[in-house]
Amino acid sequence: MRPQRGAPKGKSTAVEHRRRVNQVRTMLATRNTREDIIQFGTHAWGISRRAIDGYIQAATAELTKASAASIDQDSALVREIYALAIRELIVAEDWRGVGQLLSQFSRLLGLDAPLRVEQSGALRVIVEYVDADDQPAPK
Repeated sequence: MRPQRGAPKGKSTAVEHRRRVNQVRTMLATRNTREDIIQFGTHAWGISRRAIDGYIQAATAELTKASAASIDQDSALVREIYALAIRELIVAEDWRGVGQLLSQFSRLLGLDAPLRVEQSGALRVIVEYVDADDQPAPK
């Protein structure tokens, strides 16, 4: 009887697992459907739908983590750009420009205040947003 090499039949090695997760991650990133991935996996790897779902879950977790890191980097870059622009406007003593830039930045962050809030029971609905440029000047 010949000794087995690698993982026992029915189990993938760590290298195979990593390769399969990478392939599934690439398929997810290129917008393949779950059924496309399952069909590919059953033919290419000869494994069950349930096993492929495990690879899909692992690949999705990796993509989610990478996406969150990318969003954090992008957010930091945008904050730095706004901070630099605001500093330049302050040095130039362009207070109107500072106000407009801060207004845009708060709108980007979702911090703009609602103009009117309607409440019906426990449900609150924001009807309109304040736009500093559209408000009439005080008399």
